[in-house]
Amino acid sequence: MYGLQRSGTTWISSIIDHVDGAQCVEEILLEDPVLPGSYLAESPVMLPRWRRTIRPVRSRVDFMASVLTPTSEHPIVGAKLMYSQIGWPVRLTGRLTRRWPQLAGVLSMRSIRRWIIANDVVVVVVERKNVLKLRISELIAQKTGIMHSTQGDRAIDGIHLDPATLVNRLERTERRQAAARRFVSGCRTVEIAYEDDEDTKREALCRALGLDELGALESRYKKVTTDDLRVSIANYDEVAAVLRGSRFAWCLGQQP
Repeated sequence: MYGLQRSGTTWISSIIDHVDGAQCVEEILLEDPVLPGSYLAESPVMLPRWRRTIRPVRSRVDFMASVLTPTSEHPIVGAKLMYSQIGWPVRLTGRLTRRWPQLAGVLSMRSIRRWIIANDVVVVVVERKNVLKLRISELIAQKTGIMHSTQGDRAIDGIHLDPATLVNRLERTERRQAAARRFVSGCRTVEIAYEDDEDTKREALCRALGLDELGALESRYKKVTTDDLRVSIANYDEVAAVLRGSRFAWCLGQQP
């Protein structure tokens, strides 16, 4: 499972977890401390954030291989890999290793990508095409601390968006999504859009899991906020006035 935060990766991974014989564990490159007993307690320790481009790459690849090894109980296994955990190290180390190729084995997160390709791992790429709603979801998560919920909609105050910088923010999100897709170029991928209907998601997951059919899509998580942008955005009229003059006008409620 791969994508940007707030794109639906946790929701899709939870759906996979509900499939008989399948297991999709949490983010494989989490940097924060984990609770005792979590499989991530066995993960090689990250270096401090400011030096996180320098990682024990070989041990991380070995760790990923051990997590993604099928068992008799779970012949289908997966894990989440978020672009934010590999993005800027890839960009930075790409420049460094072009100048000093001898650093490639120490610095480059491309070792993860090479392992994925070599082992023919299917990468389920989850993308949220409505970058306005993705931005709102990011801000709500930052404001409330609620990343995921099993309780459904909650009474959350609308988010105020800065009209002057909004278009630039949305363009940056598009660039991040494009960069994330480039990272998995050459990998065997199955794409799922957050906005896809259930039948389209079911068909994509069948291809990803190698199954002929899949029942109703079940997840332990529910949407935290409403899809009504007039409720989600405190200054909706200001935002709408800006976006209606841009190529992001469809994000206000129309399909692209």
